[in-house]
Amino acid sequence: LSSEKFLKIIHLDISNGYIEDIGASAFSNILALERIYLSSNCLRKVDFLKGSAFSNLTHLSLSDNYIDVVPLEVFENVRFLKQLYLDNNELKTLAEGAFRPLCSLEILHLFSNFLEMIESGTFRGLKNLTDLSLLKNKMRLIKQNGFDELVSIKSVLDLTFVGLEKLDPFSFNGLRSLSHLKLSSNSLR
Repeated sequence: LSSEKFLKIIHLDISNGYIEDIGASAFSNILALERIYLSSNCLRKVDFLKGSAFSNLTHLSLSDNYIDVVPLEVFENVRFLKQLYLDNNELKTLAEGAFRPLCSLEILHLFSNFLEMIESGTFRGLKNLTDLSLLKNKMRLIKQNGFDELVSIKSVLDLTFVGLEKLDPFSFNGLRSLSHLKLSSNSLR
């Protein structure tokens, strides 16, 4: 293939565009894409990430959309992603292993969603994650080993205003380096 048919775009910002859907081939003629901002649109699905155009992606902002599910294997082609922003969406559950391919991920923002529970293994494989924000969700329960393998989180894990009612005795297994845990404004009994 001739390189003349491809665009070399490193940074793409199409925030605030009222975009409802992105087709699987929408970014197929873009090379070297590292940062994409799709915040404040009307997206409900992230299936477009399965395309090969995202193999160099390091930063993805999907904040302020209507995304309600993160399908398994959607991140298979974005293995170098370091920052993922899924805050202010409509996520209710996270499948076990949904983030597993993201072994380079350092920042994951999931605050202001409707997450009800953290399952065991939800964050499995995220050994480089240093910043995880779950504040302002609808979480009632964090299951045993819910934060398993998050050995790099060293500073703050913020679970403020998440609606927690119960903690399993082993909910925070794996958080060996954590220095601050914020659990204020919950309904723990």
